[in-house]
Amino acid sequence: MKWLIALAFTLVVPVAAQAQVKEMPLEAVGPWKVSGKGGDCLVGFMTPNGMLMIASPATGGENQGGMMIAKPGLTVADGPGQAIELSGPPTMAGARTAIGYSDMPGYWMSFPSATTIDAFPDSWRFKVTKGGETLMDLNVTGFTAARAALRRCVTQTS
Repeated sequence: MKWLIALAFTLVVPVAAQAQVKEMPLEAVGPWKVSGKGGDCLVGFMTPNGMLMIASPATGGENQGGMMIAKPGLTVADGPGQAIELSGPPTMAGARTAIGYSDMPGYWMSFPSATTIDAFPDSWRFKVTKGGETLMDLNVTGFTAARAALRRCVTQTS
């Protein structure tokens, strides 16, 4: 009987806690999609050439936000320390160290500060290379509205 009460408690507490988390359903903002819950929000830009996601700073303090790139068919080694080269917004351009995820497949790069995206222009060309090979080449547009939607999501779900 005690194990049944313990099991019920472990199932009910997380459900009750989840019920109190504010959520923002998926919303289109130009070519971007934004969603989030509990203050953790993402905006995503998807094309046949790949996907770029920008994350707000994590509510738990794990990072200052970041950028995730993914593309079907990429060969990505798992784990931190993956060297890639970015062209695009000046605050992210150059050699970067990323975390690789083979199951996506893609790369995650944390932002150096919570204000990194403030310098991102409305439109830019975003190119990702590794070892001289172009992994992704995107023309990103409409970021000013996406950045505003990301901030609105954080405010509405916090």
